[in-house]
Amino acid sequence: MSSISGIGGAQGINVQGMDLETAMMAVQSNRANLLETQLKDQISSVQAKNDQISKMNQLLGSLNKAAAMFGSDAKADTRIDGNSQFANGGAYNVEKEVNSAYISAGITNPGLSDNKDGGGGLTNTLKADGSAARLEGGLRGDVTKGKLDGAIQQIKSQPVQQAQRSLRRDDQLHQEDAGQPQLHHRQHALRSATRNNDNSIGRTPSCQLSAMSMWGA
Repeated sequence: MSSISGIGGAQGINVQGMDLETAMMAVQSNRANLLETQLKDQISSVQAKNDQISKMNQLLGSLNKAAAMFGSDAKADTRIDGNSQFANGGAYNVEKEVNSAYISAGITNPGLSDNKDGGGGLTNTLKADGSAARLEGGLRGDVTKGKLDGAIQQIKSQPVQQAQRSLRRDDQLHQEDAGQPQLHHRQHALRSATRNNDNSIGRTPSCQLSAMSMWGA
């Protein structure tokens, strides 16, 4: 046998003329390079999801800020524009903050408001041409306390377990590569990136991660 075919995307290795020890070293080196590439891809995926959950937590904070402006006696059908605390607290600033957070999180129509006048809710976000962006279905005066509370619960309910299962492969890698010290630092990088993620949005884990399936992540 003069060559070893690649497995799982690995490059084939020509072992012709090699003694057994040299051939084994070549195979191990090739496998280590393949694993390093896989781990880099996984870590990049974790980092991207961490960035997304950070944006979702910012959105959640803005929504909670808006909800806190309702009086304690407010009913589910109480509208923002019928609540004096919003007027006193700068309703437009809250509207812009929430809607800008929605845009940053990649949510283009949260379904809060039915008012389409002007193109949607006010934001602090600018379009490519420099004009102010509007968010269709965003936070506006016609949004009720009930709708706002529902939006908050919808975001907080997003789980992270699915993302953990798809990204955390450190135990499997540890078993496959037992006895290969040269790979331990690469495995450790992935373990560090995916550890302590048993949380939902609204809680702040040491390394934030979420399977944002609803938001297209």
